[in-house]
Amino acid sequence: MGKQTTNETRKIILDLHKEKKSLREIVKIVRRNHCTIKKIIDKYTTRHTIENLPRSGRPKKLTDSEVRTIVREVRNNPVSSAVNISKKIAETSGKSVSASTIRRALHKNGLHGRVPRKKPYISKANQKKRIKFARKYQNEAPHFWENILYSDESKFKIFGAKKPPKIWRAKNEAFLDKCVTSTISTVEAQLWSGDVWRHPELEI
Repeated sequence: MGKQTTNETRKIILDLHKEKKSLREIVKIVRRNHCTIKKIIDKYTTRHTIENLPRSGRPKKLTDSEVRTIVREVRNNPVSSAVNISKKIAETSGKSVSASTIRRALHKNGLHGRVPRKKPYISKANQKKRIKFARKYQNEAPHFWENILYSDESKFKIFGAKKPPKIWRAKNEAFLDKCVTSTISTVEAQLWSGDVWRHPELEI
């Protein structure tokens, strides 16, 4: 929404109009665009007032500043839920805002609740080793790999599998580090990045 013209400026525009000034002259004096000035004059001619009519509908629950704060929060912490955000607003400002209102505000800013993509945990140190390993052997002939034995370990939970919480993200952000979930637990990740499952050149 554009910046509204103050009542003082509107009065000046009407006074200049009553003095038979042209629209072009008024534009130069008040430094407002042609359309704005014409609308003010037309409104006074038809309604005999320079005041804006009251807006229809229910006023917004959230101010622009509050919406920016909410967006910033989910950007920093994508797993923040709309319910928890609404509770935090109630605690800090005393304002009652529903979770649905929070979700609509996030949707308007291009953020939507999504199930995070799963990605195997690879520590920073292991990422560098994997790249080094791949570059070193990228030109090996196919028969070279016939003598290589690969192994892997996986964890399976048959009963009561826990689903990861949804995250807030924008389009094309599915594979950002903060928008993915690790396929191993925190404890396993710590072991993975330590001195176990170590390969001379590459941690498997």
